[in-house]
Amino acid sequence: MISVVFTAFAAGILFTVNCLVAALCDTRDIPEEKRARLFRIVNIGITALLLTSYFEWLIDFKQPL
Repeated sequence: MISVVFTAFAAGILFTVNCLVAALCDTRDIPEEKRARLFRIVNIGITALLLTSYFEWLIDFKQPL
């Protein structure tokens, strides 16, 4: 059950962050060559944070992987 809830939560967070990064790129007129790298770095960082949060929740609720 927690996996379904967390997956929906993570998808919403990733979507929101990507929208904010796109707005930042448009506002700051960041070139297309740098946008792909910026999105990659932000998405990897957010994914790492979400994964650590998921594993922390699993440990706290003592549910198997």
